[in-house]
Amino acid sequence: MGELRNVMSQYTSNADPNEREARKEILRQAEELGEMEETAIQMAKATLAQHQSDEQPTPTPERLPASQRLGNNSQTQNSNSATRRENPYLSPQDRIPASFRLGPPNDPPLPP
Repeated sequence: MGELRNVMSQYTSNADPNEREARKEILRQAEELGEMEETAIQMAKATLAQHQSDEQPTPTPERLPASQRLGNNSQTQNSNSATRRENPYLSPQDRIPASFRLGPPNDPPLPP
């Protein structure tokens, strides 16, 4: 209940006097209707539920080794050779140099 009172005290402390009085009136009405006690009970229940869930450890899923997640090396080599057949420019002998693929530079070359 003390934590709730601290929060409500911060809520009612406003620089604007009209707003401060309005908030104090809302707080007074909430206390009359028993809403403060109900809120404190709900806060306590939520805290207890959180502590109970924290006490139960969550199981860590078993991880596969990286070699199994990535696949074996022969699959990678087979896919690379298939890609080379589809696009012959990927083989080192037929590959076009980057300077030809990118085109001429926009800026003049720097002097040595």
